[in-house]
Amino acid sequence: MPPLSRRVRNLLPGRRRRAGRIFFAAMARNHIRMFSGAAAELVARGRDVTFCTIAKYRRTVEALTELGFPPVTLKRGLEMARPGDVAVIAVDWGPMQSQFVESFKAKGVRAVGQIETVQYGKEGWYNLIEEALVWGPGDVAAFGVPCHVVGYPVIERTLACQKGRPQGRRALINYKFTYSDSRSDPEHLWYEEAVGACEAAGLDLVISGHPANLAIPLDRRFTLTPVEELFNETSLLISRSSTVVVEALVSGLEAVLYPIEGEELAAFAEPLGAYDIAFNEEDLRRFVARHAETGGDPDRARRFLDAHVSIDPERPSHLRVADAVEEIARRVGG
Repeated sequence: MPPLSRRVRNLLPGRRRRAGRIFFAAMARNHIRMFSGAAAELVARGRDVTFCTIAKYRRTVEALTELGFPPVTLKRGLEMARPGDVAVIAVDWGPMQSQFVESFKAKGVRAVGQIETVQYGKEGWYNLIEEALVWGPGDVAAFGVPCHVVGYPVIERTLACQKGRPQGRRALINYKFTYSDSRSDPEHLWYEEAVGACEAAGLDLVISGHPANLAIPLDRRFTLTPVEELFNETSLLISRSSTVVVEALVSGLEAVLYPIEGEELAAFAEPLGAYDIAFNEEDLRRFVARHAETGGDPDRARRFLDAHVSIDPERPSHLRVADAVEEIARRVGG
């Protein structure tokens, strides 16, 4: 009689199936903010958890190691993967990321997307995932896969940093998008127009930048301070489409969305009264001037936030993420 396969042996009385491993694919430091709380909770529940990343992302590797999750490379993660495992990812587009997700799925691993942004409606985004961990009830209809409403850990951490609204009116310009040093590029013109609108309205301002920017403006108001800390000092956000817009609304700021020409707005195209969309410099100056005069109404964001950001005072988001991932892991791998 030939030997029994491992699959058959595991089904025999008294045999316990191998509990599936849970992979988290962290391609940026923001993904660590998204994943780390749930990962720690799953480890506490006895689950095998492995972080994967790209070796050249040195800061991501260092941050994960400091948290007690020394990561493996994507290649090593694929070697470790077995049918019935779960891979939680924040990004499934781009050549490297999409190949990674497809390779995991080919090995029988369940691909679960923890949604990173309200821009999920962009073409080619979140097309490879098999289940989704979404922020709020208004996001469920956007995905053709089973969805779990879990909130968003980054939003809750932003809220925890808030110390109340500032007394005066001050603008925060979210300038994190330009990777060119050409002053003729739309991103640089966007920056000049945003600064000009604030100065014309007499608003003090601070410019939040990204450390990867190659075109850091020579402006003393430019800072790399974490944006959630800047919310304590500002009352108005000017930004392109970004998760920072939602973080600002949750923190009580008024917001003006100022897309560059041809920019996909995705879910931001329907503000539900929460913020203004300026499609030209004239609109931008008008909205900024109005804020300088009136200060805005932070309660106007309520409908948008109710639809897109689920917050449960009794159950923090990272625990809801852990609950959903564990349920998926039990269902597909034991």
